[in-house]
Amino acid sequence: GRVGVLLSCQSGKWPVTFIGDRRSCGLGPGWKYFAKDNELNIGDACIFELEDAVNHIFKVHIERQIKEEGKSKRIVLKGRSGRRNSDRKPS
Repeated sequence: GRVGVLLSCQSGKWPVTFIGDRRSCGLGPGWKYFAKDNELNIGDACIFELEDAVNHIFKVHIERQIKEEGKSKRIVLKGRSGRRNSDRKPS
């Protein structure tokens, strides 16, 4: 099936279509605009945090892959809250 979701990141919000069934899933229309506007590159990682299940809103944290002197490392761009799941104290 197809479900409209909203991806929220530091630079704004993007409507995207989630496409999935029992065998596979992915992001369809709208994803290329999110990727282009956020300058995603091969090796970057996106972490999707469900922010609002009723309205299908995901906060996206981007980890950039940085290459320096033959080594790769990642830097983290946090979502709008400024906190990652791992930064939160247990309830």
